[in-house]
Amino acid sequence: MYKFVRHFKFKILSIFWIVIFIIQIQNQASCEGTKQLESIAFPDHSFCRLALTQDTSAYRIPFALTNCSEEYRLNIFIGDFTSEKIYLGFGLITDYSNDSVYFRDVKFQLRDPLGNIVPGFSLATVPSDPSEPGFITSRSEALQGPDINHSNPQGYSPLVVTPSLNGNYYIEFDIPIMEPNKARVFKLFDITVAKDNVPIEGRLWSKAWQLTSSTVTASDNGSFSKFYIYSNDSIVARFDCNGLAGGIWSIYSNQWGCSTVGNWSERRQSIKGNTSVKPEYKIFINDPDQINFPTGRIGQLSSFMVLPVDCDTAVTFISNVNKAGNLEVRLDLPPFSPDSPGPEDVQLGYPVTAGENILYPPWNGKNALGMIVPNGTQVIARVTFLNGLSNIPLFDVEDNPHGFKVDIQRPLPITGSSKLKLYWDDTRLPQKNFPTSNTVDGCIYSGTDSVSGCHNWLKDNDLGNNNTINSWWYYTTGNSMVVPIVLRLKPASGSINGANHLCEGQSFTFRTKNIPYADKYQWQITGPSFNYETEISAPDTILTYQFVQGMKEGIYIISVLGKNSECGDGISASFSTYLHSNIPPIIKGNINACNYTTESYQIDGPISSVNWSLIKGEIVGTPSGNKVTIRWLQPGVDTINADFLNDYCGNQHSQIPVLVEPSIRADFEASKDFVSCPGVPITFSDASIPDEGKAEHRYWDWGDGSQIVIDDSITTHTYSNTGLVNITFKVANSLNCINVKEKQFNIIPNPVAGFVANRNCLNERVELKDRSTGDYISSWKWDFGQGTAIQNSINSKNAEAVFKNLGIFPIQLKVENLFGCADSISRSIIIHKLPTALFDNSIPCREAKIILTDRSTAADTTLALYNWWTEGDTPGLLAESGNSVILKVEDTGPHLVYHEVIDNFGCSDTISKEIIVNDHPDSKFTIQKDIGNIPGLIKFNNESIGAVSYYWDFGDGRSSTDEEPQIKYNIQGAYTIRLVGVNLDMCTDTAMMNYYYIPGFWIPNAFTPDFDGLNDVFRPVTDRVVFSSYTMRIFNKWGGLVFESEDPKTGWDGTFKGEPCPLGEYWYIIEFNGSEAEGSDNFKLKGFINLIR
Repeated sequence: MYKFVRHFKFKILSIFWIVIFIIQIQNQASCEGTKQLESIAFPDHSFCRLALTQDTSAYRIPFALTNCSEEYRLNIFIGDFTSEKIYLGFGLITDYSNDSVYFRDVKFQLRDPLGNIVPGFSLATVPSDPSEPGFITSRSEALQGPDINHSNPQGYSPLVVTPSLNGNYYIEFDIPIMEPNKARVFKLFDITVAKDNVPIEGRLWSKAWQLTSSTVTASDNGSFSKFYIYSNDSIVARFDCNGLAGGIWSIYSNQWGCSTVGNWSERRQSIKGNTSVKPEYKIFINDPDQINFPTGRIGQLSSFMVLPVDCDTAVTFISNVNKAGNLEVRLDLPPFSPDSPGPEDVQLGYPVTAGENILYPPWNGKNALGMIVPNGTQVIARVTFLNGLSNIPLFDVEDNPHGFKVDIQRPLPITGSSKLKLYWDDTRLPQKNFPTSNTVDGCIYSGTDSVSGCHNWLKDNDLGNNNTINSWWYYTTGNSMVVPIVLRLKPASGSINGANHLCEGQSFTFRTKNIPYADKYQWQITGPSFNYETEISAPDTILTYQFVQGMKEGIYIISVLGKNSECGDGISASFSTYLHSNIPPIIKGNINACNYTTESYQIDGPISSVNWSLIKGEIVGTPSGNKVTIRWLQPGVDTINADFLNDYCGNQHSQIPVLVEPSIRADFEASKDFVSCPGVPITFSDASIPDEGKAEHRYWDWGDGSQIVIDDSITTHTYSNTGLVNITFKVANSLNCINVKEKQFNIIPNPVAGFVANRNCLNERVELKDRSTGDYISSWKWDFGQGTAIQNSINSKNAEAVFKNLGIFPIQLKVENLFGCADSISRSIIIHKLPTALFDNSIPCREAKIILTDRSTAADTTLALYNWWTEGDTPGLLAESGNSVILKVEDTGPHLVYHEVIDNFGCSDTISKEIIVNDHPDSKFTIQKDIGNIPGLIKFNNESIGAVSYYWDFGDGRSSTDEEPQIKYNIQGAYTIRLVGVNLDMCTDTAMMNYYYIPGFWIPNAFTPDFDGLNDVFRPVTDRVVFSSYTMRIFNKWGGLVFESEDPKTGWDGTFKGEPCPLGEYWYIIEFNGSEAEGSDNFKLKGFINLIR
């Protein structure tokens, strides 16, 4: 027991030191990827992996995807392409929603700094097989890094890239189109740059990393990764995520905050929804390589002052600094508070470059509460240079229970802690989410307790869900300035709004926005031969003026400027408007009209909602805006009235007098009811009705290109062509009032006679069918010559006639339409001979097929149709057709069959014939199997009735005419046996039987597996070739299974697992299903077998 305990303790200590050694090796290995995002130093539930998605519905970013914009690229920096190489490795790829399913549908490619595909690294599938270079098989390989030239055997086998340029290479991934909330996730990855086989950290960067914590609950999985923010002024800050959980989330940084619009206090506030500010700073997962990403110097503020312009409209500052960065300007307003800002103090932020900077936008003179600071007020500007000003706007990060940790990485402070103050302002978010703010003192993380960082929020409060939470920091060294300012500003420009169109005689109001620092407002109105000025004391910003009747129409300019006692006049603002006359516009149109005519009238100008009225006419259709169409219906004097809304002057009224002269109402009639045919004269007569007097002149336009002017009231016209024509008739009275009437006339084609004749046969009804063309045909007249009409069909559309002689005979048809247009045609027909019907039949037996075969003789043409029916069928019913048909009769005796033939001319003949049907024999037989115990030998017992001869078919190609033959089957299988019996009338009957032959099945009782080729294998002996199922098992005397087979051709060779079995007795069980002929019962055979050598 003591030895066992000592040995167990020794093994535990050995394992402990092995684990410590592996951890040390992993910590010493240099690589960039999973090692940083999921470090072994992080808690067990640490989860931070690269996520690729095209889902824009949830504001995901196209991180590292093909053709993504520059700010979303995953970059690899090369400083010396002659000695540096890139090493790539990837692990298995999962889906965000299911990390147990792996995918091989992600492709990648590598581009050089010029955007060209690196040779050998065009689009290809990400390695996924352990045998492929570039595949990381385990987490330990990812932590160990690439095995460069066999110097790191615990690492992975990498893909190796040999650069040809210095600069940023970038890797791109191609992913399939996926449903929302889907993403491809790399379980492991590594991208390492090495110089002369020595890895260099701080070369992998992106402006925006897209990651996943796999969940939105930090207690399940959280991201503990650290990111290194490299600001534009080359200050490096370390940002510790400290266990946040955001599902799929992105990290990026900038100098502005959540917006580039507004002042510094507004831009840095957290907002609802997502921000549109693009990523700005480079973000690394290691401290950036100091050779290629050097440390920036600390900013110094050399000078700060107000732009020396007396009485400007705003306060503009000038600064002088030693490097690019950001200034924070706090305008300390009374009461002064040098240590911390008061609620009235204004905080401004400005980006600066090295040297002198004019800072925009200037200060507008308002305090933080939006109130004007009076002229003469003393203000103290407290100015601080902000090094590495960085904002981290995190969108849709649901859970951040521990807060963030931020440190200055480079340059490190000479004394004191590296911890940086973190600031935030969530007050724009809904109060229900419990927002907080720390913009004054900032927060330095403690590193202890559950909230070890700053700016924490919880998933339950819903603060981060679909919102952008911003945090910011900067590094200061105490270099700041305090500059006193005495405020002296003049009024700025106003902004006037009012009506763009005015109306004479009305009052209008104009307003300007409040002008800061204005004690009075100086207003002026100028226009055509007009000028007006007035002064109004602040805070009144309204001017009301009456544009009296008689002022000239035209453009008027309204202007305003602010004035104060310190600086005098401010900047003038102007507004242009147009004054319209109040005189209503006139109605335009014909003031002398004829009765029954249609005239158009309209009003021009900016008017709407016009209402027209009159007495002696009617409005045609719906008036369109300021235009109306009027049909005059009564002579005399009338007035057209229009009430409407002037867009600028309100409701107005206009009118115009109209003299309506007596006229004549045009009309005409035609002799053909406005339908006729070409070549038929048509009479037209004037049917006009004058108001007074009579018609003086008439004008006809026939619509076919011809016209006529006559004084007579009656005229004729003949049309040459068909079609619809529009006839226009104009008639004038003595006052020259003209009225017009239009009517449409249809000139239809003359009818064209035509007919066809069917069944032109001797002594049969010849069918004559009308085929005439034309509209409105109303009468038909036939002339058959020597033919006789049937049932007075001489005036029918379709007629029938009988011809008693053979030969050629003329037939004439005349047709006429409703309008008297006629045509006739004469055609000759040939009267043909009739065919002669005849047929014969096969032997007629009951229930047998009787073949009826046509033997008819054709006449003038070939036969086309063959019809058959039996007595009792409806005469003429085509029960059967064809020149050879089959008749089947169920009873014996005489049966009458009819046969009709019809030739191609429709001529026909019919014949009937009596057929005597005889009875058939009754064939029957039985079989006797295995005669004389001979397997397969069959004897047939003939039990037929009424037969005198026989024919046997045994189903295997053999046959016999014996009455009771014998036959032997040798091959297993199913056979169909047929017996055909024949009686004296040559009628037959057939009997059938199915027979299945199964060979015997024998089992030997001993075998000698001595490999002499004789009886070496135990198996059943049979000629059977079909088994539904088969199993043979062999057991030793203790019941142990030594052999099993499901193939009847495979037997036991006396061995077990390749070794010979002992001599002696064994027992077998053989099971198989019977054939289909035997049924589906199982057969189970048991017995003993002796193994003899």
